[in-house]
Amino acid sequence: GPPLNTFARLRRDDPVAWCDYADGKGFWSVTRHADILMLNRDTELMSSAQGIRMEDQTYEEYLARRTFQETDPPDHTKVRRLLQKAFSAPVVQQLDRKSTRLNSS
Repeated sequence: GPPLNTFARLRRDDPVAWCDYADGKGFWSVTRHADILMLNRDTELMSSAQGIRMEDQTYEEYLARRTFQETDPPDHTKVRRLLQKAFSAPVVQQLDRKSTRLNSS
């Protein structure tokens, strides 16, 4: 049912579609996994560095609200390397065990 049927139709009939947005700039809707992976690697073709929000904003607002997802390599890669160890599987498992113990007591 919805929304699964809608996404199945989009993946089949219109996997990369431009969507107008009345209250701001439009956006690309990309619904196939392989297309998303390809676009994530090709920042010349599609970039997050100009923002990922749909509403219009000034450059100053963009800079003030900018997140990790709104960066492309090499900036994204530098930050990712800094955070990689903190979010590794062993560290997350250890945090999960601590959380479970705290919640059960």
